[in-house]
Amino acid sequence: MKIYARIENGVVMEIIKPLLDDDGNEFSVAARFVPELVAQMIDVTSASPIPAQRWTYDGTTFTPPAI
Repeated sequence: MKIYARIENGVVMEIIKPLLDDDGNEFSVAARFVPELVAQMIDVTSASPIPAQRWTYDGTTFTPPAI
């Protein structure tokens, strides 16, 4: 199951978690969102740690916000 970060202007705006049908099959993000939003998503399923809202993304690396 895939987890995505939606990036806007280099900032994680939201984390998109899997959505399953009644049989346990995952709906693809392309089936759930308009193409403009899908284009803003990065697959973070294998990222460690998985980023959260407000983290920054430079095209390669996610960084948590400074406290």
